[in-house]
Amino acid sequence: MARWPDGPMTVSNQGVFEPRNPGLPEMAPPVLLAPLLAAAGFVAFTGGWQFVELIMAGAVATAIIVGWPLLFWAYDNGHLSILSFAIVGAITGAAPFLGALVSGAAGLYIQSTSVDYVAEVFARGASIPYYGLLSWPKFTGFAATGLATGIVWGLASRAIAFAATRPRRSRLTSDA
Repeated sequence: MARWPDGPMTVSNQGVFEPRNPGLPEMAPPVLLAPLLAAAGFVAFTGGWQFVELIMAGAVATAIIVGWPLLFWAYDNGHLSILSFAIVGAITGAAPFLGALVSGAAGLYIQSTSVDYVAEVFARGASIPYYGLLSWPKFTGFAATGLATGIVWGLASRAIAFAATRPRRSRLTSDA
């Protein structure tokens, strides 16, 4: 990889789809963008601002714990297409909801040691830790909102990163 005097080049002469080591311009905006998109998606879905602070905090944690490793992997391995970032966003958006389902199922099983009890509870709705039972239509709506917000987050992260690292044309100066 070619090197500038101040470090590795982020964009080579071959194009922007070359593997690279992501830096602050690629990795910081997603964490700043996540809570804003999550709040907008949540308010659009529920029509209320009741738990927006909690949703925003969860979005920052998800962006750091799930999104950053996936984004770093995508940059590091040259998976920089729009589809790759949409998939990274989808995984990041869906992860908290899948995690809640797995955690709820594990908690019910540990509490009862009966798979039949877990199946009975899940027949009525999604068991969410610290919340309780959430109807499947409502849970599916929240999960779909998270998935859509994650995809938008992934695509917006790509757009911001590529805008920040795009090589600038130098101005020609004349000596006259």
